[in-house]
Amino acid sequence: ISDWSGVFQTTNLEMAYSKKVQLVENHYLSFGLSIGAIQTSLKSELLNSSVNLADPTLTDKDLNRLKVSSGAGFLYNYANKLEIATSFPTLVTGDDKINGFFVSSISYNHKLGKDNKYAIKPGVNYYNMQYSDKLYDAMVTGTWNELISLTTGYRNNGSILMGAGVNFSSFSAHYLYYHHTDKLNGFAPAQNEIAI
Repeated sequence: ISDWSGVFQTTNLEMAYSKKVQLVENHYLSFGLSIGAIQTSLKSELLNSSVNLADPTLTDKDLNRLKVSSGAGFLYNYANKLEIATSFPTLVTGDDKINGFFVSSISYNHKLGKDNKYAIKPGVNYYNMQYSDKLYDAMVTGTWNELISLTTGYRNNGSILMGAGVNFSSFSAHYLYYHHTDKLNGFAPAQNEIAI
């Protein structure tokens, strides 16, 4: 994962292991663990004259340092329809204490049509941020033949989400576009996310 946030770039390389267990008929529980390395770099060439160079964030001891990272999560699935999940993507990083950041979600996949080629999946996500306001978003995804998907949604920080994707048996590619409104628009009018 390579993530840009302002002048900071975070690169994360991980391996993950997951296990799916059938509890009783139509009830499944999946859990997973990940371990890898993470590094946050400062792109000083992106700094301009409006940046306060005395800001201690710019000289943080964790910048440009490779650290071990780990995460964990679980997902409950009922009959390939209802999904409830929680993940801790950065549970432990380097010598930091356990990170309280987690993401929880609930969604329901409703099949449509005689041959179930169409589906609509409403869902809600909650982001327990440690150092900023908590976030949540409501999203709706429509799919055709489990191959092509379209997504739209709204996040409580004023962002509108739109996306599209394709799924094959062992490969998927998705694109999400976040249009920031309200206060965020002045800092970053939009955000793009690509997942392969």
